[in-house]
Amino acid sequence: MRILFTLFVALLALTSAACSTAKAPEEPTATKPDIPAYEIAAKQAVADKYSIDKAALTVTESKAVEFSDSSLNCPEPGMMYAQVITPGHQVLVTYENKIFDVRVAGDFAQVCEKGGKAPRPRPQVK
Repeated sequence: MRILFTLFVALLALTSAACSTAKAPEEPTATKPDIPAYEIAAKQAVADKYSIDKAALTVTESKAVEFSDSSLNCPEPGMMYAQVITPGHQVLVTYENKIFDVRVAGDFAQVCEKGGKAPRPRPQVK
């Protein structure tokens, strides 16, 4: 019986060792900082609209906001928008001393050129 117990313990040790794969800790990369997705989307919107190299753009400010409708507080004339509070971000992107006001909600980003209505800050959850 003692031999069976010893074999069982040895088999259990081998099984648990085989199931747990230890990974070496990943080195932090200095060249790839964590950039929020909404900032990436904002820079991409400016780059696409004005044919600017995305690497030449700088995010100077970003804040979580609530837009009063689905136009992201930057309506286009003649368009209709859902009147619903839309959580998102207002991101200011700079290129050669020009500041672009970009509104982001989810995966949608638009450059607001007409000085749309200022969004209100998103309430902080406590």
